[in-house]
This record gives sequence, structure tokens and C-alpha cells, in this order.
Amino acid sequence: MTTDVMGVGLDQGPAYLLSATRIPPSPNLRPGRVGRLHWFCADSEENYRKRPHPALGPEDVVYQINSDGYRCAELAGRDWASDPSIRIVGIGSSGLFGAALPEENTCLAVLADRLRDELGRPVTYWNLSNGGSSADYVSRMLFSVLTVMRPHLLVLTAFPINRRELFGDSGRPFIVDARPHWQHRLLDPERSRLHRAARTVCNPYNNLMNLLVNMKTWESLCDDAGVPWLFMTEAYTRHIEGLLPMLRDPRKVVGPGMHALIEAHRNDPTEGLARDMMHAGKRPNRLMAEQLLETLKALYPAALASWRKPAPAPDDKAAAA
Repeated sequence: MTTDVMGVGLDQGPAYLLSATRIPPSPNLRPGRVGRLHWFCADSEENYRKRPHPALGPEDVVYQINSDGYRCAELAGRDWASDPSIRIVGIGSSGLFGAALPEENTCLAVLADRLRDELGRPVTYWNLSNGGSSADYVSRMLFSVLTVMRPHLLVLTAFPINRRELFGDSGRPFIVDARPHWQHRLLDPERSRLHRAARTVCNPYNNLMNLLVNMKTWESLCDDAGVPWLFMTEAYTRHIEGLLPMLRDPRKVVGPGMHALIEAHRNDPTEGLARDMMHAGKRPNRLMAEQLLETLKALYPAALASWRKPAPAPDDKAAAA
């Protein structure tokens, strides 16, 4: 037995999924999906040939995937306590990941740029999102992120449908949505089995309750840690309006949702759609980042004030003169 999160004894196998000392690897970590990539998951060269984007070509989107499978710099070995930057950590699914979009156009990158201008000091962002991930995934990652990375701001996303995170006998995490694909039976039978298991429990009532339990978990973990957090749904905010009265502060749910922004700009795919012609393009990501920043200013003015660049001391002013 080993002791890990919150002093609870865990078997060595599954302990890595809830670590107080490092960020667990991505559920999508696979051989060949690490390093500098031009195609990733749904954003494939085959799909691009079928439906090319009017502005983004084969070389215009780069995914820099670290050794843990995340679209950000390496995590291991960092001294987070001495990092002088304001740290934004994003945990969610493909919209926050920035599928089929250049790094600089992703929501987290734009938000970091805007916040850097606002504060006048370094701001870094760490993208721990995974395509297709669930609210369960967000909750699990928070246990490690809050302890290890010591973020200043958390941006959380989920898609409020029947997605779940389930684990195989080996401890491997699977993102399942109760829709087993015939290919899984041949290539990944364990995934196929868990999809079928999800299908036995997923219905509109369970889906709603699962999302609410996870959102209350985020609320408790983040608020108790004193870390500002905001949530944007990957679908439409109206889909979860019934849950908002259950939250301590419903204003932390930033609407109208990424799909609503996609629909508003779908007729202009150059700006409105990513290269896969499905995910959010440059304009929806910019609009969402601006909404997040405005909500951050409204809900967390004390935190923003504490993050601002300190004024020079009198001696420093004299030296500068």
C-alpha cells in the first residue's frame, strides 16, 4: 500500500490517477501522440482533404504535446512555488484544448494575453484539456492540480451529455459516452466493454445528476482552496440552466456556451470555425476569452488587485530617473 492524496492508502496501480505530487498523464497519451504534431485526433489529414478550411492549411496548426500527453510545456520537475507568473490552468474537453486551431488563437492563449495586458506582469497558461473528456475527468484532475500547480485561476469546461470517465482493470482511464463503436470491439475491446457499461446507467436523469455532483465538487475544492474558478460549457448554457440555482454563485458559469458562439459565426468559417470545420474558430475563442476576463473582473476584484504588478519602491523610482 502507498499513501497519496489526503493521506488515504491506495494500491500502487491506481494511485497515479490521484497524485498529490505530480499531474497524472493524459487519458489520451499514446505512442506517436507526443511532440510537435500537425494533426491530432478529429483534426486529421483525411478529414481535411474531404473538407479543407478556407484559411488554415496543413501546416498552419501545430500541436506541441508534452510527454504526459497535454498541449502545454513539460510539467514534471517544475518548482511551482517559486514561479513568479500568474498561472491559468484549463481543464476540459476539445473546445478548451483548442482542437484544429493554432495555439495563439485558443481561448486560454487569448485569455492569458488579455490578462497579461491587464496586470502588467507575466501570465502563463497550462492546458490540461482532452478531447471528449467528461465532468468526472475535471473533478479528478483538480485533486492534483490544486496541490501541485498552485494555480491562480482555473478555467473549467465540460460537455453536459452522457460522458463519463471509467477505468479498466489495469487502471487505464477511458472517456466513454455510451456509444460503443464497432471498431472498438476489434482494436480496443476494453474500451468497448466500458462504453457498453456506461450505456446501462446513462439516461437524462443520471446525466444531469452526474454533472451537478461534479460541479458541486469543483465548487467545494476551488472555493476551499481560495482559487478563483470559472466554467464554460462546451455546449449551450441553456442546457444546464436548471442546475444554476444549486450553485453558490451561478455567475461563475459563463454563457452562452461554446456551441452557441460557433453557431453565431458558422457562416464565416474563416473566423468562425477551426480547421476541422467542426470546432470553434478564432472568433468564438476570442469572444469566450473576453467573456471570461470580464466575469473574472466582476467576481474576483480582490484577486485581480493582488495579482497586479507592484508599484516601484521610492528608491527604484529615483534610480529609474
